Amino acid sequence: MSFLSDSFHLFIRWMKKLVRNPILIFFSLFQPVIFLVLFTQLFNKFGALLGPGVSYTVFATAGIVLQNAFSSAFQSGTAVVDDIRSGFLTKILATPVNRTAILFGRILSDVFRVVVQTVIILVLAYALGVFLRLAFQDTCSSFLQWPPLGSPGPAYRLLLDLGPKVRRLSLE
Repeated sequence: MSFLSDSFHLFIRWMKKLVRNPILIFFSLFQPVIFLVLFTQLFNKFGALLGPGVSYTVFATAGIVLQNAFSSAFQSGTAVVDDIRSGFLTKILATPVNRTAILFGRILSDVFRVVVQTVIILVLAYALGVFLRLAFQDTCSSFLQWPPLGSPGPAYRLLLDLGPKVRRLSLE
């Protein structure tokens, strides 16, 4: 068997395992959607603290996408430990499967899951008024204006801009 064939078959195996576990699907797909819909509407007024014209929905969408990626990485690690405990990894190592394909198939299934989750979150965020084009421009500018390259990035500038505002709010 080839590397790509082994990777594909292991990818299908882990996707079937995901579909057969409804709790993982719920927490992977529906929890971020609930967070996005509930918290952006609940905390919408906090956007005013970041400055005029800043939407909390944009702020929350980025955080929910990152939270989703981190929780998916945690779930992936837990699944690998379960494979080791159940003996599946020992059994698959005894087969003529390419060793690198075992890891690559697992990574491919996890990346596919995260991409699907992120697309669902971004489509819902777009329906709530977040425009991906602006987020993409901010991402590009943060890479181009990274502090080791000589100029402060947007996060550093945001901290500098928020410092006086937070102090003013605490004094008032």
